[in-house]
Amino acid sequence: MPPHRSAPTAYAYISHMYYQLNEVNPQAAVASLLPCYWLYAQIDAHLAKLTSPKPLYQAFFNAYASDDFTTSTNQMLDLVNQTAAASSPDVQIQMATAFKRSAVYESHFWQMAYQKNGGNQKKRAAQPPIRAV
Repeated sequence: MPPHRSAPTAYAYISHMYYQLNEVNPQAAVASLLPCYWLYAQIDAHLAKLTSPKPLYQAFFNAYASDDFTTSTNQMLDLVNQTAAASSPDVQIQMATAFKRSAVYESHFWQMAYQKNGGNQKKRAAQPPIRAV
């Protein structure tokens, strides 16, 4: 199988999380992961009421509606809150910044999927650059 090239939005999002861990601090890295968990949990809270005739989409709904994912999301929320409570004000600001940037990347990631342009170079080139918060 040929190597897979990540879409620029996905690559930027992943690079952001790596940066938080390697260049900022572990606390910011933990906070940078939270929007993904939280958003999927919130989306599925709505989608769990729906069904899809497409098995792939139904599997997506079912996976994120599972008790295991709900538990993981709550554990992640608790971890971020506990980490923030034990951190200095400067680290709390770094955590908040990392969280906000991840939320922006998450938004761009979903927009890319919605526009179905993850693999289309021409459409990608026409998109405005991602602005960090």
